[in-house]
Amino acid sequence: MNSMRLYPTWLKLPVRLALEDFDAPFSVVENFISTVPLFEVRQNLEALYTRIKVSGISSQWESNGFRESFEKFLEAIYVHYKQHKEPDQDPPYGILEFLATLGHEIKGQLAGIAMAIDSIQECWDAETGVYKSNAASYFDIIRMSALNALTVYHNLINTSKIQRDQVNYQITPAQFTIVPFLKDCILPFTPISSVSGNTMELITRIAEGTEWHADKAKLREIITNLVLNAIKYSHPNTPITLYAQIVDCNLVLEIASKGSEIPVDQRTKVFEAYYSLEKGKAGSGLGLYISKSLAETMHGDIFVESPMPGTNIFTVTIPTF
Repeated sequence: MNSMRLYPTWLKLPVRLALEDFDAPFSVVENFISTVPLFEVRQNLEALYTRIKVSGISSQWESNGFRESFEKFLEAIYVHYKQHKEPDQDPPYGILEFLATLGHEIKGQLAGIAMAIDSIQECWDAETGVYKSNAASYFDIIRMSALNALTVYHNLINTSKIQRDQVNYQITPAQFTIVPFLKDCILPFTPISSVSGNTMELITRIAEGTEWHADKAKLREIITNLVLNAIKYSHPNTPITLYAQIVDCNLVLEIASKGSEIPVDQRTKVFEAYYSLEKGKAGSGLGLYISKSLAETMHGDIFVESPMPGTNIFTVTIPTF
């Protein structure tokens, strides 16, 4: 009789599990979770994905939803472990988790910039003394990453001031022509096709030459935050559209994107400080909070709807002064 123990036939080789691990497989999970924090796992996954994007290699990992499903799987494992093994040790999502998420966000942007610079250096053609044409896409990555990191920084500073009652937003209205202003606002986002495959589009029902009187700087900041939010959470290779029209003496802007639908019970919570639908995956949870604060300062409003599955529309209404 052969007493040699074999791996199960359903398990495709090669495997990293030792045969004795089959007697207590969850001990492997426990050891990993207790050794490697979840935010560190996310950082490594984000670094891997950044390398895939920079390399220009098509990623089925992202397009077929595997990345999102895998991240949810990891989170579920960590949650299950914490609830059953450490039920009273972890506070709710608070300042430590927020700082970890913020660090993850900034690190991801800096890593993207560093890798893009490395790729640009590889595009140098010593024989001709010029850069190859594909170097331009890496400059796009640097621009987008730098804009994202700078926006996160501004949001963090403004949130800190608001919550310490050290900010008193002053409205500085100015006359401006709407359509050229909106085109200028989305201009920094035109390179996103090189980064994520998304496209940025402006559709207006406003006549050329129409003017408005409002705080341009605050309105630009709102648009920047909403577009960056759409880029982070939309599916790759899908359009992001800014619709603009005037309704009842209000400038109405709608930023529409295709991604995971925001649940009804969370459509007001997303505007709270530090709140994130997918904690740790992307974003600091401050952009929407700042945007709503700015909109209300200008006597306007902002809200989100999902009129159809897979579509999210953030609507901003700003009156004229």
